[in-house]
Formats: sequence, C-alpha cells, structure tokens
Amino acid sequence: MQRTKRRNALTILLVPHTERAPVSLRLPFWLLPLISIALVAVTVAAGVFGYQYYSLQHRVNDLLGEQATERVRQREMRATILSQQDEVRNLSTQVEGFKAELLSVRRLSDEIRDILGIPAPTPAATPALAPGEPQGGATVPASGGGAPAERTALKPSSRSMRMAVESGREVVGMSSAMPAEMQSLQELRQLVLERLSRIDDEHGDWATVERELRQWAAAPHLWPTAAHPISSEFGYRELFGVYGFHYGIDIPVWRGTPVHATKDGTVVEAGWLGGWGYMVEIAHEAGYSTIYAHNSALKVRVGDRVKAGDVIALSGSTGISTGPHVHYEMHLYGTPVDPLRYIDQG
Repeated sequence: MQRTKRRNALTILLVPHTERAPVSLRLPFWLLPLISIALVAVTVAAGVFGYQYYSLQHRVNDLLGEQATERVRQREMRATILSQQDEVRNLSTQVEGFKAELLSVRRLSDEIRDILGIPAPTPAATPALAPGEPQGGATVPASGGGAPAERTALKPSSRSMRMAVESGREVVGMSSAMPAEMQSLQELRQLVLERLSRIDDEHGDWATVERELRQWAAAPHLWPTAAHPISSEFGYRELFGVYGFHYGIDIPVWRGTPVHATKDGTVVEAGWLGGWGYMVEIAHEAGYSTIYAHNSALKVRVGDRVKAGDVIALSGSTGISTGPHVHYEMHLYGTPVDPLRYIDQG
C-alpha cells in the first residue's frame, strides 16, 4: 500500500550548489494539471495586460499630440480673435465718425431750413430687421452652447461678431439714408438759390443775407385761390386809358370762387372800401399784411383770427373792376411789395 501511494506522487529534488542538504518536494499527480492551467492562465493574462498596456500607451501619445495641436489652434484662434476685435473697434470708430458727420450735415440742413422757414422733409421708412437677425440673414451664435472649453474660446469671438453685426446694421441704415439725405440737400440747395434770387442783389455780408432770408421766410407764400392765372402783375400798367402803378396782382376766377387766407393772422379790415369793393385785410407776423379785394361776399369780421387756407371771402367784381377776379396785395411794414417774389411757384 505504501508503494502505491508513492507511485501517485511526483518527487522533485532540489540540489543546491552549496553544502546544504538537498530539498525534496513531493507533489501528487492530480496537482500537475492545476499547475499547468495556472501557468497558461498567467501567461494569457500577462499577454493581455501587455497588449492593453501598449494600446493605452499609444492612445496616451495620440492624446498628447492632439493636446499639443489644440494648444497651437487655440493660440492661432486667440490671435485671430484679437485681430478681429481690433478691426471691429476700428470699424466702430469709423461708424461713430460717420454718424457724427451725418448728424452735422443734418443739423446744418435743419438750421438752413429754419432760416428759410422750410418744413423738414418726411423721413423715408426703412425696413426693420427682426430681433436677433443681422443684415444678410446670418445668425449670431448664442453663448452657452458646446463644451466648456469651446464656450471659453468662442466668447470673445461672439462679442466681436455682435459688435460687427451692430456696426454693420448702422452702416446699412446710414447707407440707406444717404440717398434721401442727398436728395433733400439738393432740393434745399435749389430752394436756397431760388430764394436768394428773390432778395435784393446788394446783399452785403452774410448777416444781412440771413436777415433777409428770415424776413422772406416769414412772408405769406400761398396763393389766395386754388387756380391762379394772372391777368395783371405788380407794376405799371394802363387801365381805362390811365397809366398808373398796380400795387398787387389780379387773378381772374369765376364769381363765388373761395378766397383763402395766405398765412395765419388777424383780420384788421373787412367791408366795403371804395374802388376795392368788398375787401379783407389781414395782419401777419414780421410786418406783413395782405389785402383781398373785389369780393362778392365776406366770411370774416374785424378781429377774427384766421389760419392759412381758411376761406375768408368769395370772389366777385365789386368796386372798380373789369370782371370777376381777386385783387391780391402784400405789404411789408405798410409798403406794397410784389407778391410773386414770395408766392410758392410750385
């Protein structure tokens, strides 16, 4: 029985190179397969571990390379953003300068219109942009989207984009307003030249010109009738064989045609007055007064306040008259002046 047990075991004898006694290890046969399996498992595990180690090392190297590339890209992006910010600031400065110049032009235009008594033109409507939508349909990226690193990198770019969009909107608005401003200035220039041609040639200095322009602007400029053909102008003429000075203009119209006040004022005369027949006299500002004569009926009384365009009488042929018409005179501080120098010819 003892011999059978010995055959079921494996003895390993370890002989050292020293003087120590040999060491024997007795292993049963059933343990050998377990040891083999353990060795194979350890070998496979070591192989898998080595493969994963080298894979991870390769991945780490790739990540380090990508990080270095990202650093370079971030530096380039920051440089680009700084350059864009400088360009946007320069654009904003130019836009502000352009706005200041345009405002100066408008102020000068308003000052000239105030001197001449010309109302400001009605501004043309410009299409409004939808909130958050820049010109051209592009949209500004909203801050807060993407990864934290991307948000940090894109914040300056978004600010630059918004500044550029706002500057672009202002440029587009001013560019669209420029044609109307140029047309308004050209019309104003024409009006200035026309009105300068109506004042005295001996202007003197600019203060005299400005005073005369303001005086001219305060005068009545409307026609007393809707239709305004002229049968007799201001100046010398012959009537009934008598050569004399005509202190107004005659506008032939049908009897009963409405006669309108040519400027705001106060009625100082309203009734029959000799050769003028039924007449109305209105006192205006700046020393001006107007007379409407040969009417068939009066619509106002002395002391009435009238507005420009109000009907003050109906035309006729009363007094010394050759037919239905409106005799219209304009006086400046009591001196008759030619109404055609002041009436708008449009």
